[in-house]
Amino acid sequence: MDSKNIGKKIREYRKKSNLTLEKFAELLDLSTTHIGNIERGSKTPTLETFIKIVNVLNVSADVLIADKLNTKIEIKLTEITNILEELPDNEKERALDLFFSILNQFFEYFVFKNRHS
Repeated sequence: MDSKNIGKKIREYRKKSNLTLEKFAELLDLSTTHIGNIERGSKTPTLETFIKIVNVLNVSADVLIADKLNTKIEIKLTEITNILEELPDNEKERALDLFFSILNQFFEYFVFKNRHS
């Protein structure tokens, strides 16, 4: 397991949760030094600590270790779906229209590029 990438993800989701290092450590019943070491990747959390972390952050474990899983694309698709589900219906439609527009431009670019290469 790549501790540095997992640590970066933990830090990212801690900050997204608006938790200071001190508050996060308190919720986990661990020292700030220990949490800092995990976030920097110099220590790997035990399974027990990892479970506490995902519970406190209210995030799926696979999100934190996605870079190490073969299902990285499925996880990203699930994240997109979760974000869309939180939007009001009119905003969902706008977001999906934008997404499809970007996809169409992406495909047009690569089709054009491949024809002229």
